[in-house]
Amino acid sequence: MVPSGDLSYPDHDRFQSLREAFAWFNHHLKAGPYPEPIGDMQTYVIRDGEWRRWDGPMESKRVRRFYLQKDEDTGFLQLSGTAQQHSSSVAYTYDPSYPVPTKGERRPLRYLGGEPDAAKAASVAQDPPGYRDDVLSFLTEPLEEDLPLTGAMKVKLFVSSDAEDTAFTVNVMEVFPDGTAYNIRDAITSLAFRNGAVRPVPYRPHEPAGIELECWPITWTLKRGSRLRLDISSSNFPAYHAHPNLAGPWAQQTEVRLAEQTVYCGGAFPSCLEVPMDER
Repeated sequence: MVPSGDLSYPDHDRFQSLREAFAWFNHHLKAGPYPEPIGDMQTYVIRDGEWRRWDGPMESKRVRRFYLQKDEDTGFLQLSGTAQQHSSSVAYTYDPSYPVPTKGERRPLRYLGGEPDAAKAASVAQDPPGYRDDVLSFLTEPLEEDLPLTGAMKVKLFVSSDAEDTAFTVNVMEVFPDGTAYNIRDAITSLAFRNGAVRPVPYRPHEPAGIELECWPITWTLKRGSRLRLDISSSNFPAYHAHPNLAGPWAQQTEVRLAEQTVYCGGAFPSCLEVPMDER
């Protein structure tokens, strides 16, 4: 068992990739023998505790969509296999001076230096839903069967803000039957550079806009009885710079402002989480 964050991964050898790299260089640069065919790629399947060989690109044969829903009676935020017919919304206030702290992932590389205050890397136990007013947590019912996540998840949202520019973040996680949640992948986008724009795209405050956030690929099997959870907010610091809610280059901003953020779901706003799945 090799610890990684707050999870331990069975049969995960941290030196395997290094050995494979040496074997590859030895074969291609020194004409040495290659031990055995390993396919085009190998990935470790988290929660299955095994390595998988890929003969070709890691492409999923189907996508499962989980739609964001708000129960108007209870206020509960849910992920469901079907989109609700009527539109609803949920709002929060984003304060750049009080960003959501990073818990897990590998983008903040400061942990490599061993600094005691560095954000913990990899899969880390997350706070429970409702731990902050500026984090929206949407959850599925307990899964009736294993959910093999294979590839890059996408989160498609309809949002609005009272700022001319701001950011939206997502954090996808597995919630174990005992309630403990571990992060799988996260992503961020700004309104100015939404949907892959290479130049700033104008945004008119208060108008709903569609945004798509794509997470890094991963192979992870959510187990039967677990729940899928999607957290939506506007910051994830220090993995990402805290957006000041002002238009223009972030590095030139000297002030910050509050932003009233709204996420829409259902009806004309079918916000959803797309999970790539592979038939094995």
